[in-house]
Amino acid sequence: HTDYFNRLLVQKARKLGQEYMLIYEQNVPPTQLVKRVADVLQEYTQSGGVRPFGVSLLICGYD
Repeated sequence: HTDYFNRLLVQKARKLGQEYMLIYEQNVPPTQLVKRVADVLQEYTQSGGVRPFGVSLLICGYD
């Protein structure tokens, strides 16, 4: 299951980056990407009927 969760989380992060690019025509700043991914993870811990992600994620970047 861990491999599935890893892929799903990376796909969500990529989608967030693509959405940001479509709106602002620039790469998403790492701080915003981290916050938005954290929001997704938090939603999964508070939603009923879904499992929280059982993975750790390290995001590196620079502004």
